[in-house]
Amino acid sequence: MDSGWLASDIWPVLFIIGGLSLVSLLLASWACFRLVQQRKQFQALMSLLRSEVDIMSHSTIGVGQRLVDVEKRLYSTMEKQQRLEGRESGGAAISQATKLMEMGASVDDIMASCNIGRPEAELIALLHREVRSDARKRVKSR
Repeated sequence: MDSGWLASDIWPVLFIIGGLSLVSLLLASWACFRLVQQRKQFQALMSLLRSEVDIMSHSTIGVGQRLVDVEKRLYSTMEKQQRLEGRESGGAAISQATKLMEMGASVDDIMASCNIGRPEAELIALLHREVRSDARKRVKSR
């Protein structure tokens, strides 16, 4: 009788164990399915990110090249501006030296005041003397 009681009570336990096993199998299958879906989404996202990184790196290279071009133009413009400023300051120095020479300044005074070299100052003095002598000749010839 004990063995019959055990045999009759085991079926519900086996049924419950089988049901739990089936539910566990379904949950594991569902988890595996979700894992496969997430893996596909992850791979798609990785592919998208790789393409965006490629695009960004190519555009960065393009921007870098444009920046180099702009820097070259900037330096070229700065050099031109410095050359022009040098010409203007040289012209201003010559004008100032000529005025000082007309006022009777010496070559050394002109060199110190106008920041020009001795050859330039002597040339201005020579030109000033020539202009003065030409002016005297004109006055005498009248």
